[in-house]
Amino acid sequence: QAFGWKLPEFAHLPLLLNPDKSKLSKRQCDTAVEDYIQKGYLPEALVNFVAFLGWNPGDEREIFSLKELVKEFSLEKAQKAGAVFNLEKLNWYSGMYIRELSAKDLGKKLIHFYEKKKLLEKTDSGYAFTQFPGAIPFDEEYFEKGVGLSQERLKNFEEFYNQSHFFFHEDLEYEKALLTHEKMKVDSAMAKKALEESEKVLKDLKDWSEEKIKEVLLELVQKLDVKNGQVLWPFRAALTGENFSPGAFECAEVLGKEQTLKRIKQGLGKL
Repeated sequence: QAFGWKLPEFAHLPLLLNPDKSKLSKRQCDTAVEDYIQKGYLPEALVNFVAFLGWNPGDEREIFSLKELVKEFSLEKAQKAGAVFNLEKLNWYSGMYIRELSAKDLGKKLIHFYEKKKLLEKTDSGYAFTQFPGAIPFDEEYFEKGVGLSQERLKNFEEFYNQSHFFFHEDLEYEKALLTHEKMKVDSAMAKKALEESEKVLKDLKDWSEEKIKEVLLELVQKLDVKNGQVLWPFRAALTGENFSPGAFECAEVLGKEQTLKRIKQGLGKL
């Protein structure tokens, strides 16, 4: 006013709050967008999520491209009350955008992400997670198959290795108890029987595909006169070393015949 200049229009954007309605701080969560980029959240998801902190289009729509946000955004629809930073909502957005990618495109982004973190290196045969023991070298086709099995559950790129590590290194570390399951009536004797019989039917299998693996293992279930889980639980656990993972047939197909049979032997060695 002293200079005689025309005053700009002032606007107040809502404060960002923690879930307990306190002011957003690093003590409770990461506060910079860069922190989430480092964890492998897609930029598109972050833009969409941040735009909805204290603003909404006035209808039920939640997914917007950047161009759509530019077109729709107006300060009139910005709220005065504080906006709660909801990590679950960010995870939802990120998962939605990850699932929209093809397995091939997601694979390329993941390779770039892990190379940048120096956890993945190029090898003569493709790539390997060389920072972890017993790394299995792999090519892009193998990686894409592993990505396809984890894509539905991913919320950010950092999660990928933790969820899918068993595809990329040998000598899984797990306790004998993982091969058993009380509710499924799988004790050590049943687990041993399941793995021994699975090894027999799979070692002569010529067509190593998910369909054929499923076919011969379900035939084995019938032959042994047991429930599916009594064979498939110890089989899947031996392949992955995890309580939760993609299905047994899919994992076996991706791992390949040699690695599958090797892991069955490793499982038997624990029983």
